[in-house]
Amino acid sequence: MSHCFQLLRVALATACPLSLPAAFAQGEPRTLRFDHENILGTSMHLELRAEEHIAKRAKVELLDEIERLRKVLSTYDAKSELRKLPKPCPPTPASADLRAVMHACDTWRAASSGAFHPGVEVLTKLWGEAQKRGSVPSESELAAARAQLTVELWTIDDAAGTVRIASDTPLSFDALAKGFIIDRAVAAAQAAGAHDVLLEIGGDLRVTGSSRSRVSVADPRQPADNAEKLCQLDLQGVAVATSGGYARGFDIGGKHYSHILDPRTGMPVERVLQATVIAPDAVTADALATILNVLSPEDGLALVAKTPGAASMVVDAAGAQHASPAWSKYVRASANAASKGPSVLPGEGQIVLAFEIQQPPPESERGGERGGERGRERGGERGGDRRGGGYRRPYVAVWIENQAGQSVRTLCLWIEKPRWIDDLRRWSKLYAQHEDDVEAVTRATRAPGKYELTWDGRDDLGQPVPAGPYSMYLEVVREHGTYQLLSQKFAIDGIEFSKAMTGDGIEVKSATLAFRLPAPKK
Repeated sequence: MSHCFQLLRVALATACPLSLPAAFAQGEPRTLRFDHENILGTSMHLELRAEEHIAKRAKVELLDEIERLRKVLSTYDAKSELRKLPKPCPPTPASADLRAVMHACDTWRAASSGAFHPGVEVLTKLWGEAQKRGSVPSESELAAARAQLTVELWTIDDAAGTVRIASDTPLSFDALAKGFIIDRAVAAAQAAGAHDVLLEIGGDLRVTGSSRSRVSVADPRQPADNAEKLCQLDLQGVAVATSGGYARGFDIGGKHYSHILDPRTGMPVERVLQATVIAPDAVTADALATILNVLSPEDGLALVAKTPGAASMVVDAAGAQHASPAWSKYVRASANAASKGPSVLPGEGQIVLAFEIQQPPPESERGGERGGERGRERGGERGGDRRGGGYRRPYVAVWIENQAGQSVRTLCLWIEKPRWIDDLRRWSKLYAQHEDDVEAVTRATRAPGKYELTWDGRDDLGQPVPAGPYSMYLEVVREHGTYQLLSQKFAIDGIEFSKAMTGDGIEVKSATLAFRLPAPKK
């Protein structure tokens, strides 16, 4: 399924002094940013350009629309309209939204010659069971599953407002439902008065309005959140989605298999690492990004060429890039053009920090340190608010210090409101001046709250650091919530390690720091 991930970062790899933007006048339209976790099972980033009170209202309308449609289309919620629909069933009343998504599935199933199929859930369940037992499905199991995909699925009667489900084949609209929801949610925000909207949910992204947005395309071979990107796109009034099997899938017998399955063979896809699609709307981008993982790069690009307003770039299994003719008009810059080269750590290894943000309890259950005076000053949504089924992501800073306690390199700074940056107490003392550099990143979906950062052994100016002892810091603070600082000492000496980071607080569920050497070449 297609998807991407957005990060609000502060870039500190420049040699020039940095400063925060000046405050906006009261009532003046400006861009407000919001980050949530566990929206449709993944992360969400939202940017709204409007007066602040309008932007807050637009965000509420947008989240309410997401939740309304989740209750219609969710594969995972037993109470959703889709899950409650009997299979099979005679003509049964169905909402206009459900029927619209079923029509879209019919369209893309035909256009892709079966590479897209809403019944692929039968294969997903088969491979999930195979993972549990530790062996890949047999040919007879695959043949039985494929046979379920050859039968008629449904009949839609829009005049009567009904659908007839013809078989008991499990159905999933995940390959385009997220795009459908994004399109509708963005429309709700615009109806509420937001001038320009950028909405990204787990890899699907839609940009509307007059503003141009910079979106980076993740490298499937370097999936860490702060890794160099394949390229940057300059987008206005379009959608973009990315699909790939590197972030999710099945691990069987020591081998990783993509979660994207070919309905025609029953097998996980192998020819494509990642596909990124630009299209006029998110549902088109979402569907095509999945289909392009199933088809060969040549056949995928041929389908894109037949789709009005679409452009794409496919990364094949060997790492080669295949772009449609229209792709180049969106490319702003090559991220690799400014590459500093491979890691300068011993053995070209990498320091890797993997961490998971804890889902906050309801506000009434939250204990520990409060937000203090700043928490009482702030208005708006509480950290534990479940509107849209999600929760606000806390502010996060990750950086490295040397033995003298001096800053060496900031790996990430994720913060919605720069005026509260001092709440990141230790980081803000090290970096007295800052500049926010907003970057939307299109990449494959992963679980909510889970992140990975890497360090190549260079400082904020791009210079290699000497061998010796260092410390990794992870600082987290939540609006109206708690504060947590974790740290771990380590040495640059070429010896692999894996250590759990520790510290007081409840915002981080787990954090592991490791030094990894590249796998030996076969």
